[in-house]
Amino acid sequence: MTPLFVGVLVLLSLMGVVVLGGGIVLAVETARRATREIGTGPKDPPARPAPTAPAGTHSVGLGRQVRITHDLLERAAAVGAPTGELRQQLADLERHAARVDQQLDAFEESRAGDEPELLIQLRRRAAVISRVLAHIRSYLAQEEANRSNAELADTVGRVRIETEALRSIRAEDPLAEIERLHRLATETEGEERK
Repeated sequence: MTPLFVGVLVLLSLMGVVVLGGGIVLAVETARRATREIGTGPKDPPARPAPTAPAGTHSVGLGRQVRITHDLLERAAAVGAPTGELRQQLADLERHAARVDQQLDAFEESRAGDEPELLIQLRRRAAVISRVLAHIRSYLAQEEANRSNAELADTVGRVRIETEALRSIRAEDPLAEIERLHRLATETEGEERK
């Protein structure tokens, strides 16, 4: 291996560690911020309202989103992807999501007219949880793509090394060629002296 090739591999490895570490820190901090926002509500209203369930119920199905995110997290952990504190953060989000879903399920249509502020606050909380879960899923998908890219780069590097080794094995041995030329030269010199 050439020193340049080794240097490039080391540089790419360091860049990968920095990117992965930054991604984990970003995901954990976002989850922490969302957990704080759940109690106080988001700083800005959601860009779009949380999806509503069929008429008669106000549930937004946060439990399903938590299960999908949990499955992605387990899959990432199974392949050795760094997950940091995401497992604990997801457990906290799951508790909040269950509470908000339960409150929205129990919210009756008659109360919606009497207590619109409470319904709005519950929907905002649901929207915050939904956004954070989507952010975690996005991080995990990006992590999977980065891991796949790194594995591909590693495979390509190993293939190049192997093909280079095979080429050098199949190439004529330069020492044998030098010996043949030396033999010819000495034979020629020996014939010229005679």
